[in-house]
Amino acid sequence: MTHKGKHFVLKRPAKSLPNEVNNLILNFICTHNSRRSHLAQVWAQVASAHYHIPKVQCYSGGTEETALFPKVTETLSGQGFAVFKISERDNPVYAIKYGENDLPIIGFTKRYDSPFNPASAFAAVMTCSQVDAGVAIAVFGIHSLQAFVGVIGPLVEGPC
Repeated sequence: MTHKGKHFVLKRPAKSLPNEVNNLILNFICTHNSRRSHLAQVWAQVASAHYHIPKVQCYSGGTEETALFPKVTETLSGQGFAVFKISERDNPVYAIKYGENDLPIIGFTKRYDSPFNPASAFAAVMTCSQVDAGVAIAVFGIHSLQAFVGVIGPLVEGPC
């Protein structure tokens, strides 16, 4: 990979990535887990399918639980995703389909350390500058050598 500005660029095609990569587990983390982290989770999962990168699992979480911002499901629907509300409550649960035969992405707000998310062997991707240091230390420990991916720029205007 090379660093170009604020973005990383993959130098070789995904098909030439080493076969020894068993699973790539990504947890996109933002303060409220209501906008950016969900969009990053969905688009990363779609990109892995589109570019034929197998064994990628994407999750999202926040430092607190709120509710998925309605504009997120509206935006995804407008982009061609099939979005189904499968639970009516203060924090509704959505099934987000991007392909006829692909498993849906389950969208609802939760903390990054929720039992729904992976407990270990994942890379945390911060999608909001408000959670940079605090979550990294909480997830990996101050002296941890676990995978840590730096901050990606905001994907949606507005608060986390």
